[in-house]
Amino acid sequence: MYWIRNPNPDNITVLLQPDFLSEDGLKQLFDYVAARDLQTGGVANSADGSERISAPQVRKSQIIWVKAEEQNGRLFEEIVNKVYYVNNFHFNFRVDYFKDLQYSEYTSDGHYGWHTDTVFNGEDDDKTRQRKISFTLQLNDPSEYEGGAFETFYNGEHQEVELQRNTAVFFPSYLPHQVTPVTKGVRKSLVGWIYGPLFC
Repeated sequence: MYWIRNPNPDNITVLLQPDFLSEDGLKQLFDYVAARDLQTGGVANSADGSERISAPQVRKSQIIWVKAEEQNGRLFEEIVNKVYYVNNFHFNFRVDYFKDLQYSEYTSDGHYGWHTDTVFNGEDDDKTRQRKISFTLQLNDPSEYEGGAFETFYNGEHQEVELQRNTAVFFPSYLPHQVTPVTKGVRKSLVGWIYGPLFC
């Protein structure tokens, strides 16, 4: 695992955004997901993230890549507007673009161990940029599953972030985080990343 120095040590807290999507936005997302097949989620197997492998000891989940297409344009418009608002008023990072989203389902023993979302030397397709802000949107009610806690790690301590349906948590992409094993039911979420020039 790579660890990246925090360029703004006074601004490490996560930010919760309840009622993140409109009901129309949620419907577009679920319609998109319903029309596609789940695939096994992988983990990066190279320093720049260009190679991915299945590693169930680290990550066990099923995913669907959600791409910006005409039928879900409203969904992406809502998210882009909100993520830039969050950055302007909380993180104040230099960011300049937004990529595909990732829908995830965690079933029995589904988990994603401690990891960060960014790498030192840029993305595989652009060495001048990296993930700078990450977010996770809770899509179903926590009463529908057990386990599956979202946790962050900072200053030697881990902290659970309590998420309700349609609440998003934003955090710097260099912040270690995990999803603990699901023991019952299904946990559903949507994750995304906002990119910008490399941290110096």
